[in-house]
Amino acid sequence: PFKLNVSYKGRKACVLKLSMADFNYFEFFKEELKNESALIRINAIKRVTLISSALGATRTINELLPYIVQIVQDEPWCNDEEFLFIMARQYAVLSEYINGRDELLVAPLEHLASQEETVIR
Repeated sequence: PFKLNVSYKGRKACVLKLSMADFNYFEFFKEELKNESALIRINAIKRVTLISSALGATRTINELLPYIVQIVQDEPWCNDEEFLFIMARQYAVLSEYINGRDELLVAPLEHLASQEETVIR
């Protein structure tokens, strides 16, 4: 557990205790993907397997996968070649986190394969 003491002019204002159970990995991931910095977005997508591991197979299938399938088709990600290239590589690794449900990756991979940029395909 984490403990945060906040004080103002030497007086304790409040004490906040957090545990790792209080941390929402998926929301943190989504916030990083909304960041204006391309570097932060790319680093976030590189950690998609860590998020999958924290969420477990069911939440990865029901929440994370639909989310990343959608963002890959939205602005600004759909025009970011580096982001799409890294996402294509991450889809391959995600298959380890979806309990053999590889058919869920077919549509997203088809979408990436339809991109004009050959590096992405």
